[in-house]
Amino acid sequence: MKPLAVPQEMVDYIIDTLSLNPTPREDRHGLASCSLVCRAWSYRASRHLLKHVDVLALRLKRFMTMASTSARYRAYTEDISILGSIEMSDHWNRLFAAVPRLSSLEIWSNSAEFSYTILDPTIARLRSLEKLSVHCAEWRTLQFFLYTFLHVETLSLRSIAGPCDWVNHRNEHVLRAAPMTVGKLIVEMFSGDNAPFPSLYFLVRTTSLSVTNFDVKNIPAISDFLHHAREDIVHVELAPTHEARVARNGAAQGFTVDLSGLAGCDKIITIALIVVDVAWAVDLVRAVLSHMPATIKHLRITLARGQWHDILQLLGTCLGARRDKYLKLDQLELTGLGAEAVSEYEARQLLADMQSEVESHLPPRYRAVVTVRR
Repeated sequence: MKPLAVPQEMVDYIIDTLSLNPTPREDRHGLASCSLVCRAWSYRASRHLLKHVDVLALRLKRFMTMASTSARYRAYTEDISILGSIEMSDHWNRLFAAVPRLSSLEIWSNSAEFSYTILDPTIARLRSLEKLSVHCAEWRTLQFFLYTFLHVETLSLRSIAGPCDWVNHRNEHVLRAAPMTVGKLIVEMFSGDNAPFPSLYFLVRTTSLSVTNFDVKNIPAISDFLHHAREDIVHVELAPTHEARVARNGAAQGFTVDLSGLAGCDKIITIALIVVDVAWAVDLVRAVLSHMPATIKHLRITLARGQWHDILQLLGTCLGARRDKYLKLDQLELTGLGAEAVSEYEARQLLADMQSEVESHLPPRYRAVVTVRR
C-alpha cells in the first residue's frame, strides 16, 4: 500500500503506539522512519521526536541556537536530557527561554563539576518543572541551581559528589529565600559521607521522601531531615542498599539504627520499607515501628522469604505493645514473599501458609488489615 493511501487514523495509531512506549527513546528510530515516509506521517512523527531530546553538553549551545529559532522546538519539546560536563551559568537562562514548554530536565555531569550560577528569576524562579533529575553533580555548586526553581513535582538527586558545606558567604542570600516546594524528593545516598541532607533542610519543602541505596551510616541524617520536615512529610519510602560490603562495614562499626525524627511527623500516612536481602533489615523495621506516629494508615514492607519469621515476630511484638495507638492503620502489606516460588501453585500455597501464620503472631486488631502478597 502506498503511504498516501494509508488512512490517517492508521497513521495516528502507529505513531501513537511508538510514542506511548514506556521508554519512548528506544523507539526514536521507528519515529524517525515514519517522519521520512511522507508529509502525512512527518507532522505527527516529528512532533513526538521533538518531545524527548537528548543533547551532548558540548552541543548544548548549538541546540539552543536552533531551538530559539524553531517554532517546532518551542511548541513540542518537553523533555531534555543533557549528557556531559557543562558550565551552567552560560546556558540555563537561554535554555528556559528557548524551550518554554520544558517540563522535565535530566542532567548527567561526567566530571561532577558545575559552575556557580544564579538564574534570571523572571525565567526560572517563577517556573515549575514536573521532573528534575541530577546525576553525578557536585553539591557545592548544584545547590545554587536548585534554589532558582519555585516548584518541582519530582526532584531526583543521584550520586551527588562533594561535602555539603551549606554555611558560607555565598549562601547567605539563599538562606533568606523561601524554599522551593517538591512533590516527591528522591535521594540516592550510596556515598554515605556526601549525602546532601544537611543543605536540603533549608532548600526544599516536600510531602514525599524516597531514600534509596543508603547504608546504616546515613540513618542519623535521614532522621534529622524527617525531624526538620515533620510538618510537611506525608509519605516516606526507605530502600537501603543490600550491597554486602557496605552491610558488613556498617555492622562492624556498630552503628545504631535510630529514627527518632520520625516520631514528630504527625502528618505521615504511608511508610514503605524495601528491605529485601538487607543485612540490618530487622533493625530498620524495629526503628520504624518504635517511632511510627499514630497517624499512619498504610505500612508496606517488601522483604525476602528468609526474613519472614524474624520480621513477623517483630511486628507481633511491637504492634502488640501498642495495640491502641495505631487505630488509623487500615492496611499492613507484606510483599515480595512469593518471588522465589518456581510455580504459580507453589506461590499461592506459600502465601496461604504465611497468611495463616499472621493469625498466630499478630494481635486481633491487626489481623484483619494484613495482606500478604507475592
